[in-house]
Amino acid sequence: MKGLWPVRIGVTGYAVKCMAHDICHLRERLGKRKRFLGFYRGFFHYTAPFHGGGQAVLHKGYDLYISGSDQIWNPAVTNGFPDPAYFLRTAPKGAKRVSLSSSLGDYDFGNAEYNSRMREWLKDYQYVSVRERTSLLPLKQHCDIDAEHTLDPVFLLDEGEWGKYADEGDVRKPYLLVYPMKNTREMMEKGRMLAQRWGMQALCIGDCPGILDRGYIEDAGPAQFLGLIKGAEFVLTNSFHATAFSVLFRRPFFCVTDAHNPGRLRDFLELLHLERYGGGLGDCLGRVERSVDFSGAEAALERYRDKLRSYVSGILGGDGDG
Repeated sequence: MKGLWPVRIGVTGYAVKCMAHDICHLRERLGKRKRFLGFYRGFFHYTAPFHGGGQAVLHKGYDLYISGSDQIWNPAVTNGFPDPAYFLRTAPKGAKRVSLSSSLGDYDFGNAEYNSRMREWLKDYQYVSVRERTSLLPLKQHCDIDAEHTLDPVFLLDEGEWGKYADEGDVRKPYLLVYPMKNTREMMEKGRMLAQRWGMQALCIGDCPGILDRGYIEDAGPAQFLGLIKGAEFVLTNSFHATAFSVLFRRPFFCVTDAHNPGRLRDFLELLHLERYGGGLGDCLGRVERSVDFSGAEAALERYRDKLRSYVSGILGGDGDG
């Protein structure tokens, strides 16, 4: 829960700036932490905390060990080194290991040492699946791993199931929602322009970059994140999961694909025949469409969702041989 500390502490110039921001917005920071903790405690079932690093061994009371999803195998996320926990090195010898839609982001397989360790550790897996199709061939070429492609696990649930967890609150409608992973100020600027064009307000989930800025929701938890996407007239984002939930809730959107890890965003849009609704931030004002045609996406989504569910059924019930 480190990322939910009310006040971030550090000594660099950027860290001091973050600390000053958090102190000025302490009420919102505390509210966000409360909502995240409430969601975790209300819907998740945990074991006792496990500590011990890569050489420690989890107890043998489990039939299956799963790693995934998201960018657990992207060295840009794990400081350039493979994290033993993300490759299930803490599981007992002989344990059944599988991955579920694990992502390597935009890793180009240019790190021979990383590839070698990944090859060694993934040989202990009975099943390997990755979230991006673009990772299949490099995994085979550089690591001799035959992987499958499966959708992100959020698609195991449909719109109705996710809607049960969504809190739309009392936000004034209509609104355009901005959800940035980076370039917050620039994204919100574009969002305000689009909102003005369409006669609605612009809201942004994220830290307010300036004291005088308005429209930022800093205390949203998981339920509010879902609710704000579900109730939006339009979503502008450079986030994979905000794009995924826009598709699930069939909300018109534009996915900015030039921010970070653009390959995984483009791969997802192409998979569902939605590539026309993605592009660079600089030209989004000229390319954004007020509505989105989800008809082609729905058929593709059902096909890939069936494949995902079949894969999950296989790892739960089958022995698997790779």
